[in-house]
Amino acid sequence: MRHGVKKVTVWDKLKESFRTDRKIWIIGAACAAAVILAVILISVTGGGKGKLGGGARWEFDRSGILTISGEGSTGDMDLAGKAPAWAKYASRITTVIVEEGVTGIGKSAFDGDFLPEGQRYAMTQVILPESLTEIGDCAFYNCVYLEEVAFEEKSSLTRIGNSAFYGCTSLQEIRLPDGVSEIGEGAFEDCAAMTFAGIPGTVKSLYSAFAGCTNLSQVILGEGLEDIGYGTFSYCEKLTRVDLPMSLQRIGEYAFWYSGLTELTVPAAVTELGEGAVGKCTALKSVSFACPLSMIPQRFCYGNISLTELTLPEGVQCIGGEAFRECTGIAELTLPEGIREVRDSAFYGCTGAAALSLPESMERIGAFAFAGLSVEEVVFPAAVQEIGEGAFAQCAVLSGVHLHCPQAVIGAGVFEDCMSLSSVYVEESGMDAARAALSGVIVHGGAVLSCDDSCGQD
Repeated sequence: MRHGVKKVTVWDKLKESFRTDRKIWIIGAACAAAVILAVILISVTGGGKGKLGGGARWEFDRSGILTISGEGSTGDMDLAGKAPAWAKYASRITTVIVEEGVTGIGKSAFDGDFLPEGQRYAMTQVILPESLTEIGDCAFYNCVYLEEVAFEEKSSLTRIGNSAFYGCTSLQEIRLPDGVSEIGEGAFEDCAAMTFAGIPGTVKSLYSAFAGCTNLSQVILGEGLEDIGYGTFSYCEKLTRVDLPMSLQRIGEYAFWYSGLTELTVPAAVTELGEGAVGKCTALKSVSFACPLSMIPQRFCYGNISLTELTLPEGVQCIGGEAFRECTGIAELTLPEGIREVRDSAFYGCTGAAALSLPESMERIGAFAFAGLSVEEVVFPAAVQEIGEGAFAQCAVLSGVHLHCPQAVIGAGVFEDCMSLSSVYVEESGMDAARAALSGVIVHGGAVLSCDDSCGQD
């Protein structure tokens, strides 16, 4: 060292250069990280947009609104399982607004089953334009947070597809605009929170459309509806009353099965009832018919334990199997003239029935048709040709029977376990047919069938 000046070596210069480069590298790395973070934040919190297969466009903004605009429809979604472009924002969408000009929401457009497991669309509101004509199959399937669907008053909507709103468990009500002519199978099935449904008269038929809507308590059906099809209001436990339109022609299979109906009047234009139409309606107290019908279908009122008032329709000729099985509240059974057949187990287990009147027109009584009744006496008219196995089995208080049908074929055990039965009156010419079925029962009318199956003169 000379004159206090430090000698700078080559090594010192290299070290200083390294320190400078390191500072520059650290600053550069920090800047790059900031840029990457910003991109990530934009992709997560920002929006997106694009064009759809049916000609419409979509845009999602940071406020949670997904807007569908332009002309045409969204197009049907990829049936191979690929979710739509907006699906990556599913959990952030709060509202879907479909603007004027859009004519259709395609198949599975917001189908919750297209999302990765555990994810759901979060929107609570969907606003639809006047121009919309169709909502496709499964369009809002399993949108469990959806509470409201708003239609324009002069909506052009004509079709709601199969399962379009299936499983929208938060949807509160649905008021469909005039002009809708088709509501697909299961369109609003399992919308458990729904309390009100308004159906315009332009809809001609329904098929399981509101099945499983357990809180549905009020339904308005427009005049013009012709067919309430399979399971339409089944398991609607809160639905206690429905005013059926005069235009109605058919009530289909299990239409109100397990519903909360307390009364039913079948309108005059109805020509067909389906199996189990009002079965398992345990609160149903009365059923009446304003229409002539030739057939009451099987399981029609099966298990309706509160049913006390039953007025059968004019012209009925046949009562189907298990039609009124276990309707324990019926106190009196008066079958109108014209009935020719009561099928198997039709009134099985109607334990409250203390009186039974069979019409002169009766020809066939099915197996276990009246088993378990509380009647004391039964008179079989002359026209009866067949009495099925166990037809009056387990009628514990039955004490007297009059068989005025000597040629009838009588099934085994027709009065099995009728512990109070002491006398059965039979035409002499019918003894041979009655012997096997009535073994052990004392029979009057020209001959006696004793407990040991021997015959003698009275």
